Amino acid sequence: MSNLYGKLGINPAFIEAGKSKLPGLTNGPGDAYRHVIGAAELTRRHGEATARVILEGNELSGDFLKGQKPEEKAMDRHNNEIGIEIGRAAPTYDDVVQRAREKIDSAVEGNEGPDVPTWLPKEKWGTAGGTNWPPDWEQVEPIPESEKYEYGDEEHRYPGWRGDEDFEETGDPLARPVETWSEEDVNAVMKSDAYWRHWDPDYEAMHKFVDRWHERYYGNGPVVRDAQGRINPIRPIPAGRGGGPVQVRAHDRAGGKVAVRSHERSRPG
Repeated sequence: MSNLYGKLGINPAFIEAGKSKLPGLTNGPGDAYRHVIGAAELTRRHGEATARVILEGNELSGDFLKGQKPEEKAMDRHNNEIGIEIGRAAPTYDDVVQRAREKIDSAVEGNEGPDVPTWLPKEKWGTAGGTNWPPDWEQVEPIPESEKYEYGDEEHRYPGWRGDEDFEETGDPLARPVETWSEEDVNAVMKSDAYWRHWDPDYEAMHKFVDRWHERYYGNGPVVRDAQGRINPIRPIPAGRGGGPVQVRAHDRAGGKVAVRSHERSRPG
């Protein structure tokens, strides 16, 4: 399992949080730091859709296996969102760490908001953690070469973030950043079963993608229409890519997960 966690980008977050010597590895700053880095690296390595499925699965397991409290889950989800934003833009793991530290510093300075990490009051922090508080990042020991994270360079970045030409040609919009979606792409996502079935594991992620696309290209201010009554976008929308089939997940009769295409009731092939 640890090897899998390493490939996914989860182990480095645990290692970095421990080496940071931040207090409160449960419910405190150390916990927030770990979540920001973990979500960022998952996104940087594997893309937003995959990252969201893994992160939400972790929160659900916390609910059922550990009796996670609502305030703890809200904290984790908030910090995961910050990590996802970092992961979209960070080219390397070192950049992920640097940006995560800057976010923690922003919280220490008293800033608040959707892009600032949060943690529970000090009396609710776990005992595990160090005394590096407020954080002095120069105290953090560098990771020895023998323990270096082997997937941290830009070569291992999610192809959609790198803008690889061959990758961009795929018809499935979920294989590309939301910022590259055309109107055909967003319509294909909105027609998929995962978008409409609230019990689908990808339901929440699908709605977040669509909301972000609309906010990016139409904004959240007053609607502006042209002479024909059509809503004007606030920036040019990418040209159509064909709105290819959206790959979603389903369960076969044996309980295993299989890939299906939107509006198909049978397994492909």
